Amino acid sequence: MIFNHKAVIVHSIQKAINHKNNAFNFLASLSFLVLNNIRVTLFVTLYRLRGQFLQVTIAG
Repeated sequence: MIFNHKAVIVHSIQKAINHKNNAFNFLASLSFLVLNNIRVTLFVTLYRLRGQFLQVTIAG
């Protein structure tokens, strides 16, 4: 009975560690996606601004 109890505690600790790792992986991938999104948005915005600037230069 005592042995079982120890096994259950060890198992729950392992589960908690796994859960923390999953949460960390989730946060890491989420932040990666967000940063990637920001980078793409910035790139697209700069590209559009450059296009507008070129149009204005050509028109001027």
